[in-house]
Amino acid sequence: MTPWLHIRAKVESIWKHHPYLCTTLLVLIGLVTACVLVLKLIVLRQHSKLAGIVIVEIVSSIFLICCDLSIKIKQQTMDYYRPHQFKQSGTNQHKVETNITVTYSNEPYSFWSMENNAVDTISGLNGKGVNSPTYVIPGITGSGYALKLIRSSRQYINIPTYKSFVNTSFTVEMWIYPIILNSGELFGLFTQYDTSSTDRSLQMMIRGLQLTLDFFADGVTGTTSLTTYTWYHAAFVYDYPSKTQTVYLNGYQDASRISKQPYLGTSGSINIGIYIDQVSLTMAAKSADDILNDATLASWHSFDCDITYDSGPNKLQGKAVDVTLPPGKVDQGLNFSLSSSYYQVCHRLS
Repeated sequence: MTPWLHIRAKVESIWKHHPYLCTTLLVLIGLVTACVLVLKLIVLRQHSKLAGIVIVEIVSSIFLICCDLSIKIKQQTMDYYRPHQFKQSGTNQHKVETNITVTYSNEPYSFWSMENNAVDTISGLNGKGVNSPTYVIPGITGSGYALKLIRSSRQYINIPTYKSFVNTSFTVEMWIYPIILNSGELFGLFTQYDTSSTDRSLQMMIRGLQLTLDFFADGVTGTTSLTTYTWYHAAFVYDYPSKTQTVYLNGYQDASRISKQPYLGTSGSINIGIYIDQVSLTMAAKSADDILNDATLASWHSFDCDITYDSGPNKLQGKAVDVTLPPGKVDQGLNFSLSSSYYQVCHRLS
């Protein structure tokens, strides 16, 4: 790497990790420069009117340029930036371990991986098993656990902490593995009960053989029939501004309609049911492209935040050994500089 590229990489790294500091310094530099030129203007004003006009124009230009650059830098770094830190292991500069909690602005509000528990790993909406539900191996990723609930035993997961879905958009996604399907029966997937009144009971279910998103007597049911012993990606999206309810199956829209009213329920715990894995809640209406990506993308390791973090929907944790982190084609890259260098995804897909 040439000295110039090395300096450029250092500067870009500082901008990425300290956006507010860089923005502040840039504005201060512009203001100091402007003040110096103003002082010169005061001195030269007595001698040359033209010089005064030129300096005023220069001061204005510098100030506007600094403001524009600071806004652009802040915007770019806000889009890119995610809080993180790297923890070096031992004395080998190539050894990298991670010890962080990553929060992404476009990531779910809550995520239940069902890894032998019903813990929400993002926002603490932790669930409790009712009537001793079981966790089985493997889950959708081919390893780890999935939650298996037996209908006849009245097993389900209860999340007692109230979460409001009133006057807001939301998206709920999950992988489901139906074992029993009967026409005319309801199988709850993700529900919140307030009262048995129109638009006061949130129901994401299998109605007979199809997926349904219902607010109680105000919902939409899919057109595709499910079969037993098959993994499906199910997504339920509500767009509050347009009052649109949409059901997706395996990444593709299965049905959509405009609700009579938005969801109005103001109380009730959340219940999760059926044979289920990787349940996520996002407090926004995801696009069709987002849903397709979640249903079909196996893994995405961008190496831009926690280098072992999978930004894809399956959260497949990676392991990095003897690597360095140079600038990449897009943001940060990964360099295998030693014969012992490697990167490993710790779980396999089924």
